Amino acid sequence: MNRRSLIAGAGAALSAPLVGRLPVPAGATHDRTDDGADSPDLDSFDPTAVRTELAVGSREGVADPEANRPHGVSVWNAMPDVSTVEVRIVDVADDRVVLELTTKLAADAAVEFSLLEPSAYRLDVRVPAMDARETVEVSRSWFDCNGSSTQVGVFEDGRIDSRTVTTLLECADVTVSETPSE
Repeated sequence: MNRRSLIAGAGAALSAPLVGRLPVPAGATHDRTDDGADSPDLDSFDPTAVRTELAVGSREGVADPEANRPHGVSVWNAMPDVSTVEVRIVDVADDRVVLELTTKLAADAAVEFSLLEPSAYRLDVRVPAMDARETVEVSRSWFDCNGSSTQVGVFEDGRIDSRTVTTLLECADVTVSETPSE
């Protein structure tokens, strides 16, 4: 095993539990599922506490795990008070619910999930007290050799915003070709 493969493998193994906490690096690629406007609230995504960390699915049987890394999901209560949040995750390809959770989140706290099996998912986040809901599609293409995560924020003004980000830096299959010198 060459050193690059070892380093790449160690990085993926060590980062899998933290995939939902990916910071948004400068120049990161992301898809917004809100109205497309800048959301300074999500730009400051940094919960002070994580109430629950859940693994959804299994890595067993995942073909080429380094090229199909888990996708992180974080739901952040950015409000100043405790809020009840409902989260439902559906594996769209199999048309089955893989997670249903109702939790009370403290102010500035988050619940985090790691989607372990590459697939297409639909994430529904609902806050009954505000009659607010956000639906996010996580396509199969986010499960690749990069670290990626979907961040959802519940805000005091009654809105729920989301974005999906990726590092675009983790793939080790970079081919460098040399140009012969004259």
